[in-house]
Amino acid sequence: MCSSDLIDAYLNRGGAVLLLLDPQQDSGLTVFLERWGVDIRDDLVIDPLAKLFGADYTTPIISQISDHPITRDMGQQIIFPMLRSVSAITTEDLETTQLLFSGPKSWAEKEYKSGKVQLDPGIDLQGPVPVAVVSSKEIESANSVEPKPDASSEVKTSEPPAPAKKAHLVVVGDSDFASNQFFSLYGNSDFFLNTASWLAKEDNLISIRPRTRKWSPITLTDTQGSLISMLGIIVFPSLVILAGFRVWWKRRSL
Repeated sequence: MCSSDLIDAYLNRGGAVLLLLDPQQDSGLTVFLERWGVDIRDDLVIDPLAKLFGADYTTPIISQISDHPITRDMGQQIIFPMLRSVSAITTEDLETTQLLFSGPKSWAEKEYKSGKVQLDPGIDLQGPVPVAVVSSKEIESANSVEPKPDASSEVKTSEPPAPAKKAHLVVVGDSDFASNQFFSLYGNSDFFLNTASWLAKEDNLISIRPRTRKWSPITLTDTQGSLISMLGIIVFPSLVILAGFRVWWKRRSL
């Protein structure tokens, strides 16, 4: 039995699964995910506006977040280094939610291997691009269906049907955001931990955690970086030299 069959069987027993699928890799789960209302494409999300935050255009910073128990009250952005699109497929027996979206100027580049990155309408998926999907399915318990009464058997008080289970699947188009390098940046840790808590049915653990002092880099544009360098290397030292020269000149004239 392949991995997709094992995951499918687990979900159909009311399980909960989190899949982090990096771009430029074939997970072999495309058909399985389609059955669960999730569509993944072989593409790469490009966001030119990421440059404004000092990030690379292949490192979109997600600020469009849908209302869901996982993301409720989340005010911080989420940064994804190298990201693929993840879309929801409308299916009758599934409840799907597109959770996160890239910026309006972004797109999902289909021909990223060519080295020429540009938006091709009809080929590329234009932004906002969905990059995370939640899929839920109600699983009917085996003993929730009452057996047909047997005339020869004694009449017994039937037990109340067991409550239906619910399977949950969360698919995100990147795994690096949860690595040690990016976990403490922006709202990455909150999103990952809230997702794990929701899948584990530990809703009391879903929260926006207090910020502790940790490595938090400041992202600057090229213009801001050049301005700070000019102030630190040229302007401020020049002012100190001029002030010293002025004091020396006054004392010399006494």
